[in-house]
Amino acid sequence: MRPLSSVLSRRVPRDRSPVVGLVILALVGLTLTAVDWTEFGLSWTHIRTALGESLIVAAALGLTVDFFYKRALARDAFEASLGYLLPEELKAELRWIYGQHIICVEHQQRITLRWVDDDDRPLEPRRVRVDYELFRTMRNVSNERFEHPTFASVEEWFRGEPSDVDLVEAVVRGKRYVGGTLVTRAVDVEPPVDGPDGNGALPSRSPGTSLAPSQLDWSRPGVERTIDRRIVIEPGEEVTFRYRGHEIHYESGAYHDTYGAPTVRPVVTVETPPELRAVVSFANRGRAEATALGGRYVLPTVLLPFQPIVVRWWPADKHDEWRRAYAERMRAEG
Repeated sequence: MRPLSSVLSRRVPRDRSPVVGLVILALVGLTLTAVDWTEFGLSWTHIRTALGESLIVAAALGLTVDFFYKRALARDAFEASLGYLLPEELKAELRWIYGQHIICVEHQQRITLRWVDDDDRPLEPRRVRVDYELFRTMRNVSNERFEHPTFASVEEWFRGEPSDVDLVEAVVRGKRYVGGTLVTRAVDVEPPVDGPDGNGALPSRSPGTSLAPSQLDWSRPGVERTIDRRIVIEPGEEVTFRYRGHEIHYESGAYHDTYGAPTVRPVVTVETPPELRAVVSFANRGRAEATALGGRYVLPTVLLPFQPIVVRWWPADKHDEWRRAYAERMRAEG
């Protein structure tokens, strides 16, 4: 698990901006048109003026039309070319995937299964406490400011002990925010904004897209906690979140995590008692390519939004009994 301190002030290298070159081009054009070159013994007024005006116009176009419309033109061309080849039902999904503003560039998760003391529940199945700790580094890949949600949630399974979110933590621009405020309804009071300019300006994109673990709707039982801080990240900027929580399940069960942003090469490590067996599956077209070594599972591709990570476990002795019984059933039916 990567320590949180290693991601302080981490930013993505940006491509070199053409603005400096365009400004220099405009200054050259202005020099050609504004300076009286006859004092230097030169007399090429018409050519000089036309050339200078051309350079100024070229720089102005580069700073306006090219700068603001190149991305839109590329997006329209992409949608038109690929959308033409797709069935009508898939075109909206293509636009949704292409319009993603943020991606998870690093996902490190640890799931630990522990037995719950059930001496006072002899007639019920044994219970398991599922503890999770998760680091997710999110990058703004759009050309707009983006307000990232700051909540995490878990499901309530009514297993005798409540589920809960134990920690929500964020690091952005060298600042660390720790929270855990219980969310019971829509927030009426706007929390302060962490913007790089410090003035609390809101982004053009509306918040509300769920990007935190175990997304809940209000009709399902669960616990949701949040940081009392609105975090706005600039284009190309990153923020790292750390989540920690737990759920209570039975000895045979499953834990689901769902995310609202594309996740690149997620890594999930599972620790279990010796009496249990567990596997991790990724609901992705490349799930067959996932590798497992010592309880560490890696998906080498991208997990798309709302494709879940599932941790499934069961008692090892019951599994062996089931396999023997199933083999006998196959022989009997064959």
